[in-house]
Amino acid sequence: MDLGELGRLALRAAWGWSDLEFVHINEPKGGAVTAAHLLKFDSVHGRWAPEVETRAAQVWVDDQPLSFSECSTPGEVAWKDLGVDLVLEASGKFRTTATLDPYFQQGVRKVIVAAPVKEGALNIVMGVNGPPLSTRSAPSSDRSILYYQLSGSCGEGHPRRVGNSAWRGDHNS
Repeated sequence: MDLGELGRLALRAAWGWSDLEFVHINEPKGGAVTAAHLLKFDSVHGRWAPEVETRAAQVWVDDQPLSFSECSTPGEVAWKDLGVDLVLEASGKFRTTATLDPYFQQGVRKVIVAAPVKEGALNIVMGVNGPPLSTRSAPSSDRSILYYQLSGSCGEGHPRRVGNSAWRGDHNS
């Protein structure tokens, strides 16, 4: 599974934030059972306290269902139908505006990319080249793609429904 170290860490860290609602996981290899297992039992961060299980091909965390898909490209997931506003793209495979555009075509408002975007995007490393994100210092446009390390709440006015998208593969490509 490659819900990915960063994807799992982000979900674990932000679970329960009142301004975010996790609704979907996309992981093309391993299936929902493997995703749930790796979310619950992490060899680096230990066992996660919430109850994690699979039911009807969904991952459930503390009785909240997260829909699950096994698509290999962003355009294959029905993000709009799922009501997803924000996606964490943690595969390292989609790092140009052209490869990330299918998210926006599916109605996603923001994509946070966990790797530097090669061209045409706002690359921010928190604490290095940008101010802290807040309601008043939001990125310049709804099509901005951010690279940052998980660092606090998205704040009021930011997208609230999150799809966690991580594709298995070469993270250096």
